[in-house]
Amino acid sequence: MPVDPLVFAIDPSLNSNSKIWILVATSDTDLKISEIRNAVIEARYENVVIDKELSMGISRESFDHVAIVCDSATNLTPLLGAAFEALRPKSKISVVCTTDNQNSLLITQVALAGFINISFPIVPHGTQVVAEKIAFSSTETVPLKLPAASTSKIDDDIIDERSLLAEEDFKKPDTAACGVPGLSHLSFNKILNTEEDNLHEKRENVKQIFNSSKSAFENPFEFMRQQENGGEQMPELTQFKASQKLLNPDLEKITHLNESNSKEEMLNAITLLMTENRQLCDQVEKTKSVSNEHNKFRKTNNSQKKPYFTDGYDTKEVFDVEDASYDDLEMTDEDYVIPESTTVQRLDEMYSFKEWEKIFEEQEKGWSFTTIQQIHKKLKFPEQIRRMKIYMQKNGSRLQQISDINTQVMEFIFGSCNKLKEIHDRDLEDIALLAARRIGAHDFKACHTYIQNLKKKCNAVSRKVTKYVTEREIKDKPNLEAAIKAFHDKVAPVMDTTPHEKIWNADQTGIKQEMITGRTLAFKGQKQVHCVVQNVNALKRSYTVQAVISAAGELMLPVLVCFCEPKLPKKFKKWMIPFKNIYAVQSKSGLMTSLIGIEWFENVFKPNAGEDPVLIVDSWNGYIKAFDQDKDNIDFYILPPKSTSTEQPLDVYWNRPFKNFIRVFSSKLRHIGFKVSNRHGMATIIDLTIGQFAAPRFHLMVKYAWYASNYLKESVPKGDTPVKYCFDQINVDSKCDCEEDAFIRCSHCSKFLCYHHFVEKMHRCYEIKFEKTCDDPDDDPDDDPYDIESMKNDPFFASADSRSSSANNEDKDEKMPDVITDLDIVQETNYEFHPPNDKWFETLCTKLNLSPSLVSMSLLRTMLSVSKLTIPSTTYDPDGDGNCGFRALSYLLFGTEDYHWIIRTVITWWRVQRGDGEAVKSWAKIKDKSPFSTLKDKSLWMSDEDMIAFAKIFCCNILLYTSQGVPSARWRCYSNSDTYNWIQKPDLPSLCLSLPGNHYYAVTAFKRGRGRPRKQ
Repeated sequence: MPVDPLVFAIDPSLNSNSKIWILVATSDTDLKISEIRNAVIEARYENVVIDKELSMGISRESFDHVAIVCDSATNLTPLLGAAFEALRPKSKISVVCTTDNQNSLLITQVALAGFINISFPIVPHGTQVVAEKIAFSSTETVPLKLPAASTSKIDDDIIDERSLLAEEDFKKPDTAACGVPGLSHLSFNKILNTEEDNLHEKRENVKQIFNSSKSAFENPFEFMRQQENGGEQMPELTQFKASQKLLNPDLEKITHLNESNSKEEMLNAITLLMTENRQLCDQVEKTKSVSNEHNKFRKTNNSQKKPYFTDGYDTKEVFDVEDASYDDLEMTDEDYVIPESTTVQRLDEMYSFKEWEKIFEEQEKGWSFTTIQQIHKKLKFPEQIRRMKIYMQKNGSRLQQISDINTQVMEFIFGSCNKLKEIHDRDLEDIALLAARRIGAHDFKACHTYIQNLKKKCNAVSRKVTKYVTEREIKDKPNLEAAIKAFHDKVAPVMDTTPHEKIWNADQTGIKQEMITGRTLAFKGQKQVHCVVQNVNALKRSYTVQAVISAAGELMLPVLVCFCEPKLPKKFKKWMIPFKNIYAVQSKSGLMTSLIGIEWFENVFKPNAGEDPVLIVDSWNGYIKAFDQDKDNIDFYILPPKSTSTEQPLDVYWNRPFKNFIRVFSSKLRHIGFKVSNRHGMATIIDLTIGQFAAPRFHLMVKYAWYASNYLKESVPKGDTPVKYCFDQINVDSKCDCEEDAFIRCSHCSKFLCYHHFVEKMHRCYEIKFEKTCDDPDDDPDDDPYDIESMKNDPFFASADSRSSSANNEDKDEKMPDVITDLDIVQETNYEFHPPNDKWFETLCTKLNLSPSLVSMSLLRTMLSVSKLTIPSTTYDPDGDGNCGFRALSYLLFGTEDYHWIIRTVITWWRVQRGDGEAVKSWAKIKDKSPFSTLKDKSLWMSDEDMIAFAKIFCCNILLYTSQGVPSARWRCYSNSDTYNWIQKPDLPSLCLSLPGNHYYAVTAFKRGRGRPRKQ
C-alpha cells in the first residue's frame, strides 16, 4: 500500500523484512509517531524502530534505511551523524521536513554528514531530501591515493616541516618509550619549561637550520619567512600562532625536496630534540609528579564516556609525534587547543572471531607475543589477547549483552504491535530472559525498572482494547478496502445530485436498562469498590434504539424503541402513549426481529422520510426483507459487511454522544430517587433524550458524523455535544422560572429547567401548539392557544357552515338539540361499515393542524368494509380518566391516544361557535386543564352532541354499539346530516365505538355473521 511521503519517506524498493530506523524530531512528536506507526502497520513493515531521541542501543551499520522527520532543517548534525553510523554501505537516508523551502539548508547538512548522490524529490508540501551512504564501511581502513608530485618551483624560503621527520617518527611510540599513558600536551609543555636551559641551545640550532634552508613546496598552507636582502629583518623565530591550524599533509600534493646537505642536518637536529623529549617523559613517570594543570585536564577528559571496549591505547592522552611540531614549544597552556579525538578501534572489529580463536590457539601452543604480533600486526599489547578471550567467553561485554537483549525485546514489541497481538509486561520479561539465556548472560534480571525503561524507550504504554479482530479480517482487509471504495464510488453521485435532507442513515444501538459508568470516586488504597444500583439484572439487559439521521443534520421522529418484555403486558401500548418521541415495540430479548424491521420500515420510515428518500443501512437481514416487500421502490444502499465502524455515520459519531447523554441523565435522576430501570423510567429517559437530540442546534453534530464517514466533501466542525450544552453550562446562578435550582438546560428554548418541569411535566416546548410546558398558576392567560379571540379568527371554525358564521345565529336547523332521546335514534339494523380513504385522512390532518404522516399507524387503514354490522369482536380499552371517548377516537385515527386533547378542543370550540350553552360551560372548565388531567366531572365526558359535532366537522358516520336506554344492545348512527334524522350516509366513512356502560371502547373488528366483509 502506498504511504504518504510526508509521514516518513521510505525507499519503495525495500521489502517488508528490511530493517528501518525512523527518527522523529518534531514539535508534535507523539502525534507524528502515532501517524508513522499507523502508516508502518498499513505498509506492513515488520522490522521498524521509531525513536524520538537518539538511542544508545543502536548497532553500527545494522539498518537498511534511515528516515528523519523534523520541523526545521537546523540542528540536524547529531541525527545525521547517528544515521551515518547506523546505515549499511550503499543504503539510503531520507530527511523529511514539514517546512517548505528548506532544500538548500538540508542539502548542505546532509553533504557535510558524509552522504553522496543527494536528490530532492518534489512533494506536495514540505521538503524532502534523499541521499546515499558511501559504498564502503566507515570502520574500514582505506588507503589514500595521492597524486603524483609536481616539479614546479616555489619560493626557497618556504619549508614543509612534515618532510623533516623520518619514517620512524610517524609511528606511535610504545608505552615504555613514551611515558605514562594519559600525559597531555599541556603537562608536556610544563616539563619543557622546567628544562628551558637545556633546550635553549637546541632551539637555536634548529632556527639556524630553518633560516638557511632552501626548499620548494606546493602545500597551500604557506607562509613567508624573513627577507634576506633589503628592509628591516624580522625575528628569526618562525611567526606561527596557536590559533592557526595545519592542514592534513596526507591530503596535500607533496613535492620532492631539493637534495642538499642541510636536510641531513635538520633531520639530525629534530631527532635529537625528540629523543630528549622522550627522556623527559621517562623522568616524569619515575617521579610521578604531575602538575595541577595536567590533573585538571585529565579529570575533564576522563569525565567523557568512553567506549566500553577499546584497544587500551587512548590517543587523547599520549603525546604523538605525528601531531607535534616545533611551534608547540612556543605555545602556552592558554593558547593550546585540544586536538579532536580519533576513532578508537574495537577489539571485536579488529579481527573476526575465527581469527581471534586462531590467536588463542597460537598462544596456547606457547608462542610468544612477538611471534604472534608478527603474524597479526594490529595487535599492540598482550593485554588485548587476554581481554578478548574473556570477552568471547562471556559472549561480549556487559553493556553489549544488555544492548543485544534490548534489541531482541524491542523487535518483539514492534513485531507484536504491527501484527496486532496482545502483549503485556510479563511477555516482555519472558522474551528478555530468553534472550539472556541465548547469549549467556546468566546474571541478568528482567526487573520492573528495566521493563518500564524499555517501554518508555519504545514509546509503548498499556491501552484498552477498543476492537477485536481476527487474523482472517486482517488478511481480508485489502478486499474490504476495495469494497468500501466501490461503495463510495456508487454513492458519490447520489450525494452530489440528491438534496441532503432526503438522504438518511438508519442503525440500531443497544442501551442498558440501567446505564452506569464503570468508575466512581473512592478513597486511595481501597481495594474493593462497591456501587449501589437500583436493579442488578437491569445491568445485563438492554433495549434497542433504531435512530435515523439525514445528511442535512436532522433526526427523524418518532424513533423506534424495542423494549425487552419477556411477557407482553396487556396495556403496553397504553403505557407508551405519553411518550410521543418514540414508537414503542417489544420483543423477548429486547433485540429487533425481522418483523419489527418491516414494521419500522412501513410505519416509521416511509411516512416520515418524505418523497423519493435515499436510505443507507448495514447488511442486517431485517432491512433486506423490508426492501424485498417494499412496493414503493425506495432507493437504498447496503454497506459492505464489517465496514460500519468507519462508513456508517451513526456508528462513527452519533451513537457515542447519545449513550453518553443517557448515562449522565440517568446518573442525575438516580441521585434524585427516580426509578430509571423500570418501564416508565426507561421510556421517560429515552423520550426526553431524543427530544433534546432533535434540536436544530445539534444539526452540525449530525452533519459531522456524515463528514467523518467520508460522505460530505466540505469540512464540518463537530459543534457542541448535548452533554456539554445541556449539563456542563449549569452554574450556581442557573435557576428555573419557578426559582428552583436548574436540573438541565433545554436545547430548544435555551431555558434552565428544574427536575419538576423537565421530567415530571415532560417538557416539550418544541411540540405542537396545543400543549403547555408547565401548569404554573402564574402562566399568562394571553399565551393560551385556545383563547376565544384567537380561535374566532380561525377560518376553519368560522366557516364550518356557510349558513352560520357567528355564535348568535338563530337558525333552528343549525342549533344542536339540548336532549337526545331514544325516539330520535333510528332503529336501523342494516348499518354498513366503510373505512376512510387517503383523501379523507388528508382532510382530517389539515383541520386538526397535524402532519399527514401521523395517520400512517391508524387501524382504520387495515380494516375491510362490512355490508352488515354484527357484534364487535375486538375492542381497544383506552385510559379511563374522563377522556375515554376522545381517546378511543384518537386511537382509531392515529393508532395512539396522544391526540385526544386536540380532538376534544376542536369539537368543543366548534360547538361554542354555534351557540351551544353546554359547550361554553365545558370550554370554561377545560381551557386551563392539561392533556394529562383526570376529569371527574361527568359534564365533561364525551356526549352524543360531541359525536354529532365530530361527524359534521369531518363528514363521517360514528356508529355506536350500546345498550343504554334500550331493552337490548344495538347500533346507533351519528351522521353528518343537516336535519338530524340520524340516518347513515353510506357514501361517507365510518368510525365504530362501543359503550357497554359509562366507558367508551374503540371497535376494531366484528364477529362473523350474515354480512360478509368486502374489500374497499
